[in-house]
Amino acid sequence: MDLLRHLWKGIFSLIRNNLKPKFYSNHRTRNRIRNDSFNEKELFSQAQEALKQRRKIFLEVGFGDGKSVIDIANKNPGVSFFCIETYSKGVNLLTERIQDEKLNNIFMLYGDAIEIIEKLFNNKTIDKIYVFFPDTWPKRKHKKRRIINTYTVNLFFMKLKKNGVFHFTTDNINYAYEARTLISNYFSTKKKVSFSHNRGDRPITKYEKKALIKKNIIYDLIISN
Repeated sequence: MDLLRHLWKGIFSLIRNNLKPKFYSNHRTRNRIRNDSFNEKELFSQAQEALKQRRKIFLEVGFGDGKSVIDIANKNPGVSFFCIETYSKGVNLLTERIQDEKLNNIFMLYGDAIEIIEKLFNNKTIDKIYVFFPDTWPKRKHKKRRIINTYTVNLFFMKLKKNGVFHFTTDNINYAYEARTLISNYFSTKKKVSFSHNRGDRPITKYEKKALIKKNIIYDLIISN
């Protein structure tokens, strides 16, 4: 009986880790702030036009208040910086900062990040993908909502150019090691996947400051394709 239970647990875990995460569209709507100051289709069309510029492409998934977007985009004026968020409040905040600082290389998208990435970007076109401090969903029953699983690891590295960079950051030790294992499995024996000894080009965010006050360890995975 114990062997059978262990077998089913393994099968369920395998299925769960290969499913497309649906936490953006299915589990976060209760937290959305309704606002008509922007249009999802219009933002998507603007991003499509921006891709025709044929500049380097950076992408941040889940930009929060937008501080990291502003920081990295300012340091890379020749790059088209795409960023996706599901909280309309975050989009509004970043919109205000873009207007105040007159930035013209940031292209926001609102909605389900996975669906947007699949529809908008061709394979082997993105230079860098950032996922900084995503929701950890620590409860076992909620882990299926995590942005990093087998499905998304395959998607991210499929969209990255050769030698493109994937940068994942978390202060949750369980999530950090799970992400490292998933990426290691993707590369098999082709690449050793280790935590970075530096933060790369990632700025210090408000969330990170709170994590450091709690004396949490920050884990960075900076992996080239």
